[in-house]
Amino acid sequence: MKKKLSIAIIGCGRISNKHIEAINNNKFLELNAVCDIDKNKLDKIDNKISKYTNIDLMLLNQRFDLVSICTPSGVHPEHAIKCIKNKNNVLIEKPLGTNLNEVKKIFEINKKFNNQLFIVKQNRFNPTIQYLKKLISDNLLGKIFFIEINVIWSRGKDYYTSAEWRGTKKLDGGTLLNQASHYVDLMFWLFGKPVLTQSLRTKLKADIETEDTFSANLLLENNIHCSFNATTTAYEKNIEGSILINCEKGSIKISGEALNKVNYINSKVKKILDLKKYEYQIDNVYGNGHINVYKEIEKSLNGKTNRALMAKDGLNSLEWILEQYRKKIYVG
Repeated sequence: MKKKLSIAIIGCGRISNKHIEAINNNKFLELNAVCDIDKNKLDKIDNKISKYTNIDLMLLNQRFDLVSICTPSGVHPEHAIKCIKNKNNVLIEKPLGTNLNEVKKIFEINKKFNNQLFIVKQNRFNPTIQYLKKLISDNLLGKIFFIEINVIWSRGKDYYTSAEWRGTKKLDGGTLLNQASHYVDLMFWLFGKPVLTQSLRTKLKADIETEDTFSANLLLENNIHCSFNATTTAYEKNIEGSILINCEKGSIKISGEALNKVNYINSKVKKILDLKKYEYQIDNVYGNGHINVYKEIEKSLNGKTNRALMAKDGLNSLEWILEQYRKKIYVG
């Protein structure tokens, strides 16, 4: 059996558990080290692996085939660049960062090292989304007229006070950059870039530096009208993450905790109706997408045919999000 690829994780907060689960699920990968400034978080992780509170020391002491960045969004570029300069391949949790100039430095510096840079956009691997992408690519929906994307989630005081960086402009961003960025990515990937955007950001409930609610009307490529809404003000629990599509050959609504349910479908085209077959069950809002993220990365690192998502795939949607943050339309 060939040698397992060695993986390290920087940042052991909420999302790191999905990375650990995905690594452990892959027989070709092995988690060998974790790093976090909080020793309490390190104590909760398997004692068989190396644990560090200093990134530089970890990179000096061990060699890795891949380092996964799971730290607060605002320091993703800093930590990614450290790994790149140490000649490591890197996986960056969404988003790539909160400052576009700092994000661009990742790619500029990597020109010298030519490491593989990946990003987590796990919703692209959802079976429902994969099949929807095929329907669109094969032009089976016909002309798409209108789409509505909603992220109606709940994030209470306990969530925002669980870490000092949450809800800050420098390290986190608001609902659009944090909770809704995967849905922005899907909007770009499935339907095309915005050519016109009218948006509004508001702070209605959460005591944070940024918005907890975002709404936009957009005109996308191919003359598609889009309504995009995201909020963390839902009472006590998430209501839905959804995509509704009105098109020439039918109407579709995909929803559920992780776009895993087909709520509504009306069409005379059998292949469109077949979307219902791709529903699946999940345990939480993150679903099982990270397993597929690492599966494709393993293939890429081993030179196999793959569908790994490269870090550059996260640039266009990030640029659009940060453009909304520059607009003088914030109320709060």
